[in-house]
Amino acid sequence: MTAILKRFRLRRDRACSDASTSGSVPVEGMFGGLMLIIWLLFSFEFYDAFRTRAIVNSSSYVVADLISRQAGGIGPTFVNGVKTIFDQMTKAHSSSATWMRVTIITCPATANTDTCDGTTKLFSLASSYATGTHSPMTQAVLNGHSASIPAMAAGDTAVILETYYDYWSLFNVLSDRPMQAGTLMTFSEFVVTRPRGARTVWNTSL
Repeated sequence: MTAILKRFRLRRDRACSDASTSGSVPVEGMFGGLMLIIWLLFSFEFYDAFRTRAIVNSSSYVVADLISRQAGGIGPTFVNGVKTIFDQMTKAHSSSATWMRVTIITCPATANTDTCDGTTKLFSLASSYATGTHSPMTQAVLNGHSASIPAMAAGDTAVILETYYDYWSLFNVLSDRPMQAGTLMTFSEFVVTRPRGARTVWNTSL
C-alpha cells in the first residue's frame, strides 16, 4: 500500500512540474526575438550614423578644396551653388537639413610681423556669408575658434568653411544619452584652407 501511494505521489509531482514549465519555451523565444530585433535596429542605426558622419566629413573637404581653387572671387551665388553640391553629395533629405558658412580671414600685415596665432596676434575677419537665415561669423566668434586655425604669416589669407547637417537618430547612438528615440543630432565640420592661386576675395555679385 505504501509503495502504491509513493508511485502515485511521484506521478503527480511529475505532472505538476510539466505543467509549470510547458510555456517557458514560447515565452523565452518571444523575449529572445525581441532582444534580437532591438539589437539589429541598434546596429543599423550605429552603422548609418557613422556612415553619414563620414560622408559629411569628406563632402566638406571636397567643397573646401573647390572654394580654394576659385581665382575670380566668390560670392553669395557661388556659396549657395556649392551648398547644392554638398546636399547632393550627402544625400540630404531636404535643403533645410543643411547649411554652410564661408568666412575669409586675413593676417594683418602691420609693423608687428609676428604670425597670427590667435593669441599674440589675432586673425582678422574680412568677410563672411551663411546660407539660409543663419548668421555670418563675427570677429568675436572668430576669436573663439583661434585654436582651430593654423598659424598664418603676415599678409596671408585663408578661407574657413563650416558645414552643418541635421541627422535624425532613432536611438541617439552617438550621444552620451543613448536610447532616446527621435533625437536630432547635428554633424558639423570646420575646415580651413589656403587659396591655391590668387588670394580669395569676396564679391557680392558672384
